[in-house]
Order: sequence, then structure tokens, then C-alpha cells
Amino acid sequence: MINKAYTENRGYTKSGYRFGVVLSVLAGICLMCALLFTSFQIVCYGDMSMYQKEYEKYGVLQYMPAGTTMSSEDGLMKVTEHMMKYLIGDKDTPDLQVQIKTDAGMIDFFNEREILHMKDVRDLFIKVMQFRYIAVMFAIFVLVYNRFGIFREKKGFLKATGKGLLIGTAIFFGIVLILAVIFMVDFNSAFITFHKIFFTNDYWLLDPRTSLLINILPEGFFFDVVKKILAIFLPSAAAVVLVAFLIHRKYKDVELTFRKD
Repeated sequence: MINKAYTENRGYTKSGYRFGVVLSVLAGICLMCALLFTSFQIVCYGDMSMYQKEYEKYGVLQYMPAGTTMSSEDGLMKVTEHMMKYLIGDKDTPDLQVQIKTDAGMIDFFNEREILHMKDVRDLFIKVMQFRYIAVMFAIFVLVYNRFGIFREKKGFLKATGKGLLIGTAIFFGIVLILAVIFMVDFNSAFITFHKIFFTNDYWLLDPRTSLLINILPEGFFFDVVKKILAIFLPSAAAVVLVAFLIHRKYKDVELTFRKD
């Protein structure tokens, strides 16, 4: 119980407490987003050998468009490394185009439509990474503001924080679950809708008869990447949820005395 002097001179109102909980909810959502995007970066950029294993698994060199036969998988890996550096915004890789050696001689790997689409993907990737930093900074700001701006004492802060983080993570996983069900029910329609939402053109519509890019990244590749991302994300998210749960369980029954609104 907060003592009377504290309540009268330095306490907070019920609306202030609710505001602190709402901020903690947003902080929880931001933390989950940051963990998810970091897991994505680790999987997609942390180990390039993952791509080689995927190429071997799906035998992508055997399914190139007619008239295009790559001489070796080494050339495909060089393309991949160049492409991923470009997508993450590497200043030393300002252009996407790269030539490869084939049985027919040296050719450009990407056609004009692929280059335009990958430029859009690059812009989206960079925005996602920027949002991750903003999300982390916002979550830190919320925790500091709640602790020293709203509550100024440990019990109220932890009670609101534990509750808010649990609600925030529940909302995040609820949204993710809904999206997962949508993709599982009709992957193609969901895939098309996703691209229509995030891209303002149709450059993402690639012809497998002429596109090398779409042939090296089959549908199974994306499912494998998602599984690898979840293998990193879920344990880290579970750790956050566990801490929030333990805090909430310990402080949920703490009684707080409020000033009048």
C-alpha cells in the first residue's frame, strides 16, 4: 500500500495508471516487432551457406529457364551474396546487376523488371530495419517514462509494466496467428495481397520462363526461411513473455491508492 503522504504529494491518478499500461502495451508490441525483424536479419544475412543448402535442396540449377545453364553453383552464390548486400543497403554495392558465366558465355543475371522490383524490395528492407531501431528506442523510452514520469515508485511501475507487456505480446501474437492462418488457407492469394499492399507497381509479377530470380527462390525456400526465423524468434519472444508473466504474477494483486482524476 502506498503511504498517505506519497499519495497526496507524489501519487498518480487512475487515468495516469491506465495511460502507463497502454504505453507498456505499445512497448510490448514494439519489442516483439524488433525481435522478429532481428531474427529475420540473422537468418537472411547471418549465414550465406544457408542459401547454398537451399539451392542444393531444391536443385535450382536444374530448373533454369530454357537456354540458360549456369556453369556452377559458385556463380549462383556470388549472385546471392551480391544481391543480399544490395538489399540491406550496402553502400559498396550501389547496383544490383551482376554478370554470370554460363555455357553460352557471360550474361546479365537480372533482367530490367527484376532490377526494378528488387529496388523496391531494398527500400522496404531498409524501412523495416529503420523501424526496428525506432521500435526499440520507443520501448526504452516508455519504460523510462513510466518509471520516472508516471509512477516514480517500483510497485506501481512493475504492476503496470507486467500487465501491459503481456497484453502487448498477446495482441502481437494474435495478429501473427491471424496472418498465418490466412497464408495457410490460401497462400497464393495472401502472397498477391501482400505485394499489392507493400508495392505500388506490378514489377513483382515475374515470368518463370525468363526470370532467373524467381527460379532460384522457389516457394519451398520461403517456407524454410520462415521456419528458421521462427526458430530464433520464438525462444527470444518466450523469454520476454516469461519475464512479463513473472512480474505480472508477483505484482498483479498489489493494491495502489490513487489521487482523484
